[in-house]
Amino acid sequence: GPLVPELSRQFLDWATSYLVRPPGDLLRMVVRSPEALLDPPTFSVVRPSGAALPKMTDARTRVMREAEKETVSAAELARRADVSSAVVKGLIDCGALERVEVSEDPPFEEPILDFPFSLAEKGSGDEGRRYTRVVASSADTAAVDRPSPPAPSPQGRGGVRALSDIQRAAADQICAAVRAGGFHVSLLDGVTGSGKTEVYLEAAAEALKQPGAQVLVLIPEIALTQAAMARFKARFGVDPVEWHSAITHKARRRAWREVAAGRARLVVGARSALFLPFKDLRLIVIDEEHDPSYKQEEGVIYQARDLAVARAKMGACSIILASATPSLETLVNAQQGRYAHVKLPVRHAEAELPDVELVDLKLDPPPDKNRWLSPKLVTACAEALSRGEQSLFYMNRRGYAPLTLCRVCGHRMKSPETESWLVEHRYTGRLVCHLTGFSMPKPKACPECLTPDSFTSIGPGVERVHEEISALFPTARIEIFSSDTTPNGEAVRDLVTRMETGEIDILIGTQIVAKGHNFPNLTFVGVVDADSGLKGGDLRAGERTFQLISQVAGRAGRHEKKGRALIQTYAPHEPVMQALAAQDRDAFMAAEAVEREAAGMPPYGRLAALIVSAANDQRANEAAKALGEQAPNVKGVDIWGPAPAPLAVIRGMHRRRFLIRADRGVDLSAFLASWTARVKLHSAVRVQIDVDPYSFL
Repeated sequence: GPLVPELSRQFLDWATSYLVRPPGDLLRMVVRSPEALLDPPTFSVVRPSGAALPKMTDARTRVMREAEKETVSAAELARRADVSSAVVKGLIDCGALERVEVSEDPPFEEPILDFPFSLAEKGSGDEGRRYTRVVASSADTAAVDRPSPPAPSPQGRGGVRALSDIQRAAADQICAAVRAGGFHVSLLDGVTGSGKTEVYLEAAAEALKQPGAQVLVLIPEIALTQAAMARFKARFGVDPVEWHSAITHKARRRAWREVAAGRARLVVGARSALFLPFKDLRLIVIDEEHDPSYKQEEGVIYQARDLAVARAKMGACSIILASATPSLETLVNAQQGRYAHVKLPVRHAEAELPDVELVDLKLDPPPDKNRWLSPKLVTACAEALSRGEQSLFYMNRRGYAPLTLCRVCGHRMKSPETESWLVEHRYTGRLVCHLTGFSMPKPKACPECLTPDSFTSIGPGVERVHEEISALFPTARIEIFSSDTTPNGEAVRDLVTRMETGEIDILIGTQIVAKGHNFPNLTFVGVVDADSGLKGGDLRAGERTFQLISQVAGRAGRHEKKGRALIQTYAPHEPVMQALAAQDRDAFMAAEAVEREAAGMPPYGRLAALIVSAANDQRANEAAKALGEQAPNVKGVDIWGPAPAPLAVIRGMHRRRFLIRADRGVDLSAFLASWTARVKLHSAVRVQIDVDPYSFL
């Protein structure tokens, strides 16, 4: 079987020391399918041998006719020809049919680079594809054999769209870098709906022109894979190779082996696809590069975008970071000239960016305290409905209410093993911990003071917003889009399709709606609680709020109809809210950069976290104290802590955190490795290292 290539091993060694992890942890991520190292399993099929046919009967004739159509197993052939297995066996015995062993994991189809094409008839076996014959335009004189373009899909999704002049210029710039070879980073910075996907597909086609070249496209969520697959199939005529946690065991084995052998040319996957053993990787694309889900928070903690840039550098290949709202780290690299900055400043075709307006909840509050929508949002939604257009309400909280407490004694319902509050899910009648997955039926009485029916729900979640909108618009078709209502790719696909085809009038969604969806008839977006992301001590709270709300607002008016977004906030004068209203990303990012630089925070400094956890409070304190006492004293490194983590208990483990800030010149990984090596802790104590932390829980 194929072996892990040398470059993958080098990348593994580098990631091991950068993330300060044992090599085995990362090796496990590379060899995700150990049986892929063996030869693929085979199964037996029968096919005509071409030998002279023996005495034929009706039954035998039927078998041979079916065998000509498709190569299948002997049992399946007998079923299709409606004969007994003895008839098929007789034809094998006399040599008219032959048995062949076929791999269970056949190679993937090669992408077709010269679009536009039409798969008029897709032959099986060696016939390959037969293109339709099309008559050239009047400018040409003769009919030519060339692929005919696919019919454009009504959503502009399935078909391949012609590039605008701006898109063509961007594609040419990136393709030139791909052709030149060597390490090269491009930030593809385009407003929502500007056609970034079409541009990076051109770069992928350019890379694939090189014999044996492989292309990896990372996307942030499994939920987006289906939409991405459709776009790739429209461009290259074949499905790309998928890699994410939801694929089957068999698909994983096949994909791993074909990637290592260099036969899987185009791979689309979630962050873990970065660790696949590519034989000749020439281009990496990170779609929605700003997305926090590129950061893996459990097991091996890593930021896939940053590791992808390192992988591209090692393999001397091109990498494209695509986003409408790039992370500050990426933007600063582009401004300082380390990355090429390729801009798509306008939406594709006729579409314009939506008008964005702030609704000050102090001046325009909801009509009563159990309502969450201001009159302005309700009116805008009613206007969209009257025009036959769709609305989207964004609320980044799953469930009905984020906090359930007793009206009598104030008892808050918490998860038994965690400091986090339980979230009420009204439709299932359960209280759920979104951190650990713990769930329980909502109790009839308060466990503290035993008062029956004393629980009240504090604050809104998507279900509560749904309840309010249903009362306001009883005839509208309303649906919730969250990870609770769409637990898998199939459910996401179904809901997105119904939204695209106009079967839903009002969609209420969590952050899953912000990502890459293209709803032609959606013209109004209402953000219910823009302030929720600004709470807590998160370094990137403002940046993340700006990114999420810009992306959500960007779902409006993506086609001919003009869109409008209203953002409810109690803090309209916050810089992030002003920047959203003005749609002035650059001014916001510039102000954010000044603050970060003054504090020596990323991207102007480095951060790491050390999390100590133990089954009891005392042991956690002792371990944290021992670590703190052994911290090396290094110029350019600040250590804060130990302090109880904001979520001080998770799954019964008591947690203490150190936060480490280092100047850019300091080798932070080496510092952490030498620090942790100085202290011998009890075997029951866990120390987790998070290089470049994104979550401060």
